[in-house]
Amino acid sequence: MGAEPLWRVELIEGCGERGTNCIWEAVRSTVRLIHVKTGQALRMSGKQLPQWGFNQHEVVTDRVIIQDDTVWNVEEHRYTKSEKEREKELLEAEMIPTEPTTLSFWSKFIELQWKMLVSGGGGGGESHSYSSYPSDWLFLSRGIAYWVANGNNAQIHLLGNPLLWLSATAFLFLNVALVFGHTLIRRRLLPSSPDHEWTLLKFQSGICAGGYLLTYVYHFCLDRTLFLHHYLPSYVFKVLLFVSTLQLLHRIAERKGLNSFFGLCLLVWFGGLIWAFVKFSPLSYGQPPLSREELEELRWRPNWDFIIQTSN
Repeated sequence: MGAEPLWRVELIEGCGERGTNCIWEAVRSTVRLIHVKTGQALRMSGKQLPQWGFNQHEVVTDRVIIQDDTVWNVEEHRYTKSEKEREKELLEAEMIPTEPTTLSFWSKFIELQWKMLVSGGGGGGESHSYSSYPSDWLFLSRGIAYWVANGNNAQIHLLGNPLLWLSATAFLFLNVALVFGHTLIRRRLLPSSPDHEWTLLKFQSGICAGGYLLTYVYHFCLDRTLFLHHYLPSYVFKVLLFVSTLQLLHRIAERKGLNSFFGLCLLVWFGGLIWAFVKFSPLSYGQPPLSREELEELRWRPNWDFIIQTSN
């Protein structure tokens, strides 16, 4: 079967009535590239090719034509400009340094803080291979790749300790259930926990859950690209809520005479926490490099997109 290289360019903006007077302008115009034979549109897949593909972004075709990822534009076309114009642009352009740039810790810190402040503020919700929705953050459905080595699978991802993350989420729902249950019991004047426990539960839940909701819920209203690191302020409040709920459970276990059982459960959980920390430390610190099989073993969620460059 021969190749079918014929594509149709459809201008989304810049055409007059009934598709007449179409002018394709750099930057301003947006287009779709439709494969004539199949009728499918070219789009970004959101994945990056390995080293044999020069780490370029992967493009595929999709039967669903009307979507944001099928919209393209052209920023510039050098070859319609004169030689002097091209030389001037090259001299004024920001060049990629030929040698590694050495920055101090504080220089890197200030640069990253500035990038976080100024990036992504334009709105529009552009897609990104590691972007995520606020609903993904509760159960750590998506991570972020920060660094990958050349020639091996050493890489750094924002995942942290998944066991602690999921435990804090579980205790978030447990805290809501405890507050609701205590409120219902006290409303019906049934025997419940002492007043000082109830007061402490209301105070800690109000502070921690209030801070959590204040820093988390508003993300659902934002029309911009979001990443897992936007959840970190909420995660701090969630961990504080986790500790306060654990303290309440300890008080209940102490009152019921279940101290030994509670201590055993806590010891098992803490051992699992250390195990998860050691297991995921190569993705937190970038060392040592892992093989393909070891990376696949760490993929607890299907949407954790680890970058696999070699089979070693």
